[in-house]
Amino acid sequence: MGIPHLTRHLLPYSEPVYVGDTDRTAEDETRCLRRVVIDGPSLVHHVFHRILSWRDADLNPVDAQPTPNETQKRPDHIYFDGALPLEKRQTRLSRMEKSRKKLEDFCSNTRGGFRVSRPLLQKRPTVQLHQVMCSHKPVKRYMGLSENPFMVSAVFEDLKHRWNWRKIKTTVEGTGIFETLGDDDAAAAAHDAEYPWAGITEIVPGEADIYCGYASRHEGSAVLSNDSDLLVHDLGPNGSVVFLDTVELTNYDLHNPQNGRITAMELRPTVISRKLGIPSILALAYELKSDQHVGLTELIRRSKGRVGALADTAAYLRFMQEYEPINLDVLIKTPGTSESLQSLDIRIAELFMQYELAGFQSGEAPHMYLSILHEDHSRRCAWTEGKYIRRLGYSLLNASYPSSKRYPTVVECVRRGNRICFDTITLHSETQIQNELQDLHDRLSQIGALFNENYTSPQYWKMVSLNEIYHQRKSDPAIPPNRTELERFLLLGHTGSELQWKDIHIFAQMQSVLYSLRILAQLLHVAMLRDYRVDGLQNIQRILCHLPPLHELISLREVRLDESKVKDFVRGFFELQGQADDNESDSELSEPRPAEIETRGDNNKRAAEEWTEVRSVRRGPKADPQISWKKLSNGRNINVYDVLGS
Repeated sequence: MGIPHLTRHLLPYSEPVYVGDTDRTAEDETRCLRRVVIDGPSLVHHVFHRILSWRDADLNPVDAQPTPNETQKRPDHIYFDGALPLEKRQTRLSRMEKSRKKLEDFCSNTRGGFRVSRPLLQKRPTVQLHQVMCSHKPVKRYMGLSENPFMVSAVFEDLKHRWNWRKIKTTVEGTGIFETLGDDDAAAAAHDAEYPWAGITEIVPGEADIYCGYASRHEGSAVLSNDSDLLVHDLGPNGSVVFLDTVELTNYDLHNPQNGRITAMELRPTVISRKLGIPSILALAYELKSDQHVGLTELIRRSKGRVGALADTAAYLRFMQEYEPINLDVLIKTPGTSESLQSLDIRIAELFMQYELAGFQSGEAPHMYLSILHEDHSRRCAWTEGKYIRRLGYSLLNASYPSSKRYPTVVECVRRGNRICFDTITLHSETQIQNELQDLHDRLSQIGALFNENYTSPQYWKMVSLNEIYHQRKSDPAIPPNRTELERFLLLGHTGSELQWKDIHIFAQMQSVLYSLRILAQLLHVAMLRDYRVDGLQNIQRILCHLPPLHELISLREVRLDESKVKDFVRGFFELQGQADDNESDSELSEPRPAEIETRGDNNKRAAEEWTEVRSVRRGPKADPQISWKKLSNGRNINVYDVLGS
């Protein structure tokens, strides 16, 4: 997870390199890196921020967020974390708290809501190669919201199962990217059904940097990452680290892309250690972690002998253990473990590894870390929706193990109000599992009847998520939209004239339900691989196998129902909820159509619409006396939410 200031101290000792083969003059002695291993999560976050920095300033901050479709880029290996060691739990919780506070501040600063981003009504623009490969100053207001919490898992899934040559060619057509492929890649492209990255992309039973270090040490590869921890690992005499922030595309021309060069700065720990006269970067990193305010000269002096923090031998040995080379061949011993691991999302894999390997078992109940969603921080956490579905998934996984390896509970680490909490979830017995499977199957089938049992439709899954929210609303004081609002929501993506936090929170609740179904589907798959069987298991599996891929599942705002069918569909939907009559007046809550929103420009008309909106907000016993016309009028924000592509 990085050692503060280590990169800053060592970057002056980096050397320029070319990534891949390139034409060079006789005088150019710059090294070419031909073997590369990639730290997957680090790459995803890096590409995310590169794309975000090039976003059109007219987008709102929510729509500006890059989608998983855009955060994807032939190395030897691409490794993704499968689990973090127990000693890094506190670091994990600190990061979750940082994300929570960022969400709280963002919500507080944008309570007035967002105007609709017009570009979102059109097809998202294709990301150009130079935008990913060149640094650019980001738009400040786009930095207020954290990254999409599902982004890394979505990219992993797509590298394994989405990006074959046919899809790649279709997606990058006209960008110049395909023209830069080498002869071998071009030949492979003739086989459109091949997935070029599937065989080299892997979730590992541990941290990705350990496996990156292993590959670098044994293959002499350069590791592409922004994690300074990799400088501390034993990379062997020829291994190196290339920080993604230093990667740039030079001499690029869209019409002659083959002339472009990828340049970067390489750090070789063995070479740097010799230059500094220290035994290893490990010693210097330990001194720096012990005292972050010490300068490089003093760090070098302390690293050369048993002075300073190195005098505390026990602490130094504990630090060394985090970076000791390990025999990865013996990590996985249980048959089927590797197969199961590659079928899981990153967070789900971590739960699975707590059952599989003793090194991830603390003696306590297994922990599941639920990322901070893009939701209204002032409301109950959206992960509450779907909790009963996740409980069913955890129970299935637990029941598939011998009684000696089972746990009575699973602990979810999740936001509750303005803090990160541990929620203990009691797991089901086998009889309860059967009952819950049947109840869920019945609800999924009811919605399926509205779609003629077309379980592959993205609209079907969108309505499944809404149905689960309505199903749970007796215990949720935040009532979902009424019939008229639901029609608007399905047509426009928001219930009022503009995007408000209540709309964003509904989307977060829907994401929670759908991702909980994904957790259930993946853990059900693992249980079946372990030969666990119970009544109702295969029935629910036949429906859940049609869940959309994650990049579609989390892009709910871009899934719209056909306007001609919305009213009939909503009528049938509310009949399922036992609400045949709607008490709200359509005229009182009428919503302008998209064409009206686009042409609206008169200030008086806008003021009247906003005043109507205030009356709607204030109506009823739960009206908020703090909301005023002035606050709504002045509170319109460029829509960050659309920029961020949730």
